[in-house]
Amino acid sequence: MTTRWRPVFYIIALFTLPACFIMLSDASAITIASGDEVSWDISGYFKNFTSMTQNSDLYRDYEFLDQNTFWDNTTRMRLRSEVYMGDVDFVAHYEASARYGDTRRARTGAEELLRPIPGGDAILNQLFPEATTPRLFDLEKSETGDDYIILHGVDRLFLRLRSAAADLTLGRSALTWGPGRFWNPTDYFAPFSPTEIDKEEKPGIDMVRALISIGESVSLDLVAAPVRRTDGIDDVDIENSGLAARASINVNVFDLAASGGRIYDRYVAGFDAEGPIGGALVRLALTRTSFENISTPERPDPFVRIMADIDYGFPWRWNPYLLLEYYYNGQGETDPDDYGELAQRPEYQSALRRGAGGNMGRHYGAFNFAITPHPLVTLTEMFMMNLGDQSLYNGIYLAWSVLESLEIQFGANITVGEIPGEFGGYTDPLKDEDYQMPNTYFTYLKWYY
Repeated sequence: MTTRWRPVFYIIALFTLPACFIMLSDASAITIASGDEVSWDISGYFKNFTSMTQNSDLYRDYEFLDQNTFWDNTTRMRLRSEVYMGDVDFVAHYEASARYGDTRRARTGAEELLRPIPGGDAILNQLFPEATTPRLFDLEKSETGDDYIILHGVDRLFLRLRSAAADLTLGRSALTWGPGRFWNPTDYFAPFSPTEIDKEEKPGIDMVRALISIGESVSLDLVAAPVRRTDGIDDVDIENSGLAARASINVNVFDLAASGGRIYDRYVAGFDAEGPIGGALVRLALTRTSFENISTPERPDPFVRIMADIDYGFPWRWNPYLLLEYYYNGQGETDPDDYGELAQRPEYQSALRRGAGGNMGRHYGAFNFAITPHPLVTLTEMFMMNLGDQSLYNGIYLAWSVLESLEIQFGANITVGEIPGEFGGYTDPLKDEDYQMPNTYFTYLKWYY
């Protein structure tokens, strides 16, 4: 097989054939074994995300790619195997994905121009950020070309031992703490970005977890998340691994939790609460982050993050739903002219690389409104505003449940604001040119089996 046609063959083998099998099946989970002692289910999904992004002249001006409109496609397939044997669970999820299109071509052009110059890798990472979840074991493989990247690997692989007193999880699993919807300060491991469209599956982390029940209303969650060193030495990175705890208690109708620990390269302590008030659901989360592990004078200043939101489902026609959220980001800047300096700070970049950062402002407001004009159709309007520079990120989504297991989503992500502004755009100091943030239009197909 020639190198030219190899990626085409991989894409067909990994995605087209499984998709045909799924569509010809009854689109329901396959039960291999079912009984009181042992049960074994096979399920998964096939997703295809096609987008058109209208960029500014940045990529053309720097000769990365001679066009402003980018067409891209991402295809994902996930296979879940879940075995339950009394008080023992064994879960494994395999996922394969292929990304193809103009964004990959632009990145290839940028690599050729930037990597030979000093500081080029840092510029490349800012133009084409790719978050990587810190893990202990390398269970993923990839193949890249000028306009594609194919990834496949194991995203869940864990054994869970359950008892009345505690649950013990060993292996790669997902972990979610905290009540936030857009921003979630107390979700320390692999949190979602506030602009993430698909929040169905969090990346798995390699961990040892003990969830201990203390009475009927109190629990203690202990997590150790070791990671592999990245300096070429094949060993556990003790200094940058994760170690955290969360104590939760239910008081009347409110869930309260205190948490904290060593989260990779920083220390975090937090508190969150969730409960109903007057028919609405309110949530609060706050954290303090510090860097005592870094010696002075290089040590960054501590900062506080606060999230507060309220949501309500109205008992009216079309079932309108409203969510309002406020976010305070103590690491952010109040002056848009300081965003560039913030982006260069090592503590900001390290969080960005693992998908736990990105916002540059200090104060944010978010709004989510959804209606269901038809039992099979949901229309959602969301926006996030940087209250300091008044820039806006707006998302409009229409989801259509074509079949019980098939959904098609149409959407647009629109950015509005002045330059400089987080969602508006920025001024390139090298060329003294203003560049607007891009707008993206997409279709998203999801088929479950």
